[in-house]
Amino acid sequence: MNYGEEIAYWYFRLNGFFPLVNFVVHRTEEIGIRYSTDIDLLAVRFPHVYEPVGGQPSDWDSKLMDNFDKDTIIGILCEVKTGNYNVSGLFKSEAVKYALTRFGFKPGLGEYADKLRDSPMVTFFHNNQKYQIAKILVSNRQNQDRTRYIHFQLADLEKFISDRIKRYEEKKWQDRMFFPSNYLAALIDQVHRNTVPKTAPNKRASGSARCVRLIPNPQFAKTSDTRKALKLQVRMKKKREVE
Repeated sequence: MNYGEEIAYWYFRLNGFFPLVNFVVHRTEEIGIRYSTDIDLLAVRFPHVYEPVGGQPSDWDSKLMDNFDKDTIIGILCEVKTGNYNVSGLFKSEAVKYALTRFGFKPGLGEYADKLRDSPMVTFFHNNQKYQIAKILVSNRQNQDRTRYIHFQLADLEKFISDRIKRYEEKKWQDRMFFPSNYLAALIDQVHRNTVPKTAPNKRASGSARCVRLIPNPQFAKTSDTRKALKLQVRMKKKREVE
């Protein structure tokens, strides 16, 4: 999982999805797959997602969720491109067909691959439940053609993740080491450091930090153990106060 795929992973996870990265499409010549490949990310989301911390209706990214109907089980096929790429190589029909069956929403789901060839989404019903499966491209480019897939810029995903952390900064920071990601833990720590108020500097201090100098009583100047001398000095001071 490269850095772009990891950003996409956390974007979908923080939007209530169960993501699966690097789904392997094995060479299967009987269905037209001559070479092994993969789809960067598959994700599934159920309609009644809730969590007290980061799982409330206002927490979801409207730019993503407005593409889908309410009370729908959602499937995502996502490709992530951080550099140059060939548009014609995205979402190959054979690979899409192979991946669709992995969702398991209904028998014969691979038949919808043809409908997804030139469309960003397909909608269907099974056992009175509504389903929607969408193709999403995440890249660093702008103004991508939305007739074949939904497009998001990588920077928008990063901003969403950062904003979510800020919203629950205290709880995310205290639990940062539970997340299985150095990227996310470091981002949480960065947000925390930028959020926690900095201690006001002492007006008498010079430089970036204040240096405090401890001066022992002269009568202990020749004592080799300065730490012991300071303790004795404190005890003598307390004794004088008692007297």
